[in-house]
Amino acid sequence: MKKKHLYATVILLSFLAAGIQPAIAIDIPTNNSVGSWDPDARIYTLTQDVAEGLNIVEGSLTLDGAGYTVTPGLDEGVDIDQGSGIIVKNLRVFEGGVGISLRFCDNCTISNNTLDKCQYGIWLAGSNDNLVTGNTADQSLNAGIWLQQNAGYNNIIGNTTRNSTNGYGIYAQDCTNNNDLTNNTITDNEVGIGLFNCSNFSGSIAGNTISSNIQTNDAYAILLSNSDNNNLRNNTLSGNYRGLRIKVGSDNNLIYNNNFINTVGLHASVTDSTGNVFNLGEPIGGNYWDDYGGTGVYKNDYGVLDEYPWADQDGWVTNEPPAAHAGPDQIVECATKHQRVHKSHWMVQAHPTRIVIH
Repeated sequence: MKKKHLYATVILLSFLAAGIQPAIAIDIPTNNSVGSWDPDARIYTLTQDVAEGLNIVEGSLTLDGAGYTVTPGLDEGVDIDQGSGIIVKNLRVFEGGVGISLRFCDNCTISNNTLDKCQYGIWLAGSNDNLVTGNTADQSLNAGIWLQQNAGYNNIIGNTTRNSTNGYGIYAQDCTNNNDLTNNTITDNEVGIGLFNCSNFSGSIAGNTISSNIQTNDAYAILLSNSDNNNLRNNTLSGNYRGLRIKVGSDNNLIYNNNFINTVGLHASVTDSTGNVFNLGEPIGGNYWDDYGGTGVYKNDYGVLDEYPWADQDGWVTNEPPAAHAGPDQIVECATKHQRVHKSHWMVQAHPTRIVIH
């Protein structure tokens, strides 16, 4: 028997306690009752909707859902255990325990699938070097995308997770090593992105649009707990109950070139953590805060200090300089002629015999 994660055991026990027999999954590609198998191209294409889960039992194949729907009950819509080189695409999973499950898998691609009303949309446990892209997870009970058990070097790119009103858009737990969470659209969840005991997402959490996560007083756009050395950049956090929350031993995270807009509560807060930095200095600068006054540093009483905040949204894209105040004017006499250096705006203008620094 293949190794199963504790989650599958819990689901099984819940079935038995309720007197429900779990559906028997259809083995792909050996069972051709719900689709066609091309052994040369190694593509299995669904030809109908399916009322059971699908269990992929061979590696290096493509499951093309062809727009059909799998309704597995509380079981997995697609179960991949210790697989490699597998592609799952163009499938809809409705009301599954897990929409698509990868346990101890590598070099798989999960693309352009729709996961509706599943407990977890896509689950990667102990899985590495996988691509999850172009998927939509809607109304997930717990999380749209879930990374767990030292999942590493996975690219979670260009997905949409929404309406997980009591859960997470993307949830990572006990993970390390360069997972990329990039260019995802995450809306109307309790927490947009949550990292727990996760470190070294230095490949980064970048380019995500995280909005309208306002379901409860504990709602955050991004939440880090016991998570170190992560890189958060180029994200837009808009209309959330709270923006970024860094807590409980989350050290040495780097946060820059993010937009913090229309937050109901705090844009960002840091507690019980050290070494978190909110800018990279000139010329990259820090973040855009929509309540920034336009002069001086950006600072609040909750552990946030941005020494090079941007005065305009996406200022780093339009190449406008950050607006940090550099202090009073200083005049330095020197032999060099025809140079004027404007420190806070990095402009060089003609001026005889002296450098004027603002």
